[in-house]
Amino acid sequence: MQKIVDIANDFYLINDININVKKSEMIIINPSVERHEQVIELGHDRFIVQATNDEIRYLGVWFSNKPSRRRWMQHISTTVKSFCDTVRRKFVPAGQCIYLINRVLIPRLIYIAQIMTLSEHDWNQVFAPVMKLVKNWMKLPKNTPSSLLFHEGCLGMDHPWKIHYINIITDLTIKLNSDSYAAIATQIRLRDAQLKSLIIDLIFNCDLHATSWIKLQARKNVPFNALVIAKSLDISMAIDLIDRSTWSISGGKELILKFFKQYQLTKGIHLMI
Repeated sequence: MQKIVDIANDFYLINDININVKKSEMIIINPSVERHEQVIELGHDRFIVQATNDEIRYLGVWFSNKPSRRRWMQHISTTVKSFCDTVRRKFVPAGQCIYLINRVLIPRLIYIAQIMTLSEHDWNQVFAPVMKLVKNWMKLPKNTPSSLLFHEGCLGMDHPWKIHYINIITDLTIKLNSDSYAAIATQIRLRDAQLKSLIIDLIFNCDLHATSWIKLQARKNVPFNALVIAKSLDISMAIDLIDRSTWSISGGKELILKFFKQYQLTKGIHLMI
């Protein structure tokens, strides 16, 4: 990493460019060196930047070496609260109300959450204030069924969870069918999830029920999370017959995953991963 930064420093020096090193931050995922060695030198003055455990915001998206659901929910909830506080006391017609939510709020939420693995329940929880606000705008009772708001023949409001899983499944499909480094990285992440989930057959054909160890890997692996969601929606993905063998793991006669499912030994899973 330091060699890459040194090349960048030479480029900045040649073009007489100064970077604000005091605002530079660095995160290291799965470090292999000690804490005091997790540093790089930046700029003409060789300013030392220490790796941080805090979140870093880059192009509006929050990155961390230890992502947590609590932080994700906090960022999404803050965005929702800011939107609701801005428009709460304004008179907004029904058409403009749905436009602001579908074209302003939800795209912003989806952009922020593109590397998050929140569940449908999490999205329902953070979107609840918006539902309450819409019912208040429309002078509807609090017990009005939510289906009335989302039905295309009524208000036609989108739900962020629906848009989110459409985006991540589409993104997964595009990456797997591309000839790029993104495709290679996605396959590596899926193979890693396959090994840690004790799956020996082609992962695209497996029944990925939301068991405890599947949930654990899906929370930490964005491509695998998209695949699990696609399976839950009965969306199937196929792979070229030539490449099928590279996803299978040969071994003994008894399937480990079947054994753990049969005896429900989920606690032992974490010891083996």
